[in-house]
Amino acid sequence: MIYFTDEDPGITKEHRRDPLGLQSLWSYYAAKVIKNLTTVSNDFRGFREVLLCLDLCWLYLEENESDKRDSIRLNKYILCFEQLFIYSMVDLAETGDSKDLEGIIGSDAGQRKYHESGGNPRIRHSETILVNQLGLGYYGRYKTPMRNMGLIDRQSRLCIPHEQVQNLYGKSFEQLKKAVFGFFKLYEKNHNELLFGSFKDRKMLKETVCGSLRPDEYKFWMDRFQFVTDNLMQTFYKHVTADTFKNEKYKQIFKCVLHEYKPYPQEVENIIQFEAYVRCVEKVFFTMLNSKDLADVSKKIGSLDIYRERYSRFINLPLPAKSAALCERIKKLKACNPSEEDYLIKIYEYHKFVSNQKNRSPWLEILKGNIQSFNHGDDSFDLITWGRDYYLGSMDGIGSRLEALHD
Repeated sequence: MIYFTDEDPGITKEHRRDPLGLQSLWSYYAAKVIKNLTTVSNDFRGFREVLLCLDLCWLYLEENESDKRDSIRLNKYILCFEQLFIYSMVDLAETGDSKDLEGIIGSDAGQRKYHESGGNPRIRHSETILVNQLGLGYYGRYKTPMRNMGLIDRQSRLCIPHEQVQNLYGKSFEQLKKAVFGFFKLYEKNHNELLFGSFKDRKMLKETVCGSLRPDEYKFWMDRFQFVTDNLMQTFYKHVTADTFKNEKYKQIFKCVLHEYKPYPQEVENIIQFEAYVRCVEKVFFTMLNSKDLADVSKKIGSLDIYRERYSRFINLPLPAKSAALCERIKKLKACNPSEEDYLIKIYEYHKFVSNQKNRSPWLEILKGNIQSFNHGDDSFDLITWGRDYYLGSMDGIGSRLEALHD
């Protein structure tokens, strides 16, 4: 079973950043090819952190709590652990290489709170580093791909034996378990708050999550990411990690895989055709935002020959299954036919449809050919450059760190 994220912050951002509702559409087609990744699960350290966190939190619940099914209790320990990890990374960066802090979720806010407290911030699950730590922290960003990998279930219980997790983290696991459990117990005893200084095993926590891969980890994670078990994913991974293409890297990789992979990967072609045509739609829409009327838009756009050529392939895209909202959105997008006289109006109507779906105000209004814009955007992009990476950016980020830690 495939689980869809409750709300992927990188996909379901505010309407002002996606007025045409394309992010949900491209993510649908991308997930058919690049599995188990999202736009915000792009750092290998995040998978290691969440797996370790959930294993320790569930173990602590089993040993110390009567109601093991209480998700509120679980969330409390998750929030404590995440803050221990972030503050440990911040603290060690003060005396070591600050480069290790790059990409750590919440590190900016963590540094600020760390310095404001004189290097000993107070940890509370009710007042976290991030405003929405549970949703936007490590657990919130990585739980969905980990469910799709079969590592955890809908209640975030581990689907693999504890002994396997313990083996992945090696000799440091028992010592780290003792240190984290000790902090949790003091935290409870101190009425759900405790100074960070009470946690001493900071370096071990950092090394466990960010250090070199232990003997069984590389194969374990390569299998879970399907970088070796899925032939199509393996082909993409080969090109992403080879770093052959310097310009338009992800676009070139998709086209390369399309021509070399057998049998013919229709899902890959779907992505290429989707991207080609929605760039045309974006071009028209953002030109509208910077024009006084439709005649001005037509003059700026010029010939629609390339639009018609791309539309002839886009029209054959399959409709999204199991999502009525996305299915209707694609149908409305397919109604934007550059061979018809009302092409510009159709794109405007599509934007209004998406705005209504999102319960947001439209960016512009058109009355008798005149345009009133309420927002402005950049209409200078070309029709050649891709505007999306279709999760290859996440694969790239994970793969580069995974291979570096394996060497």
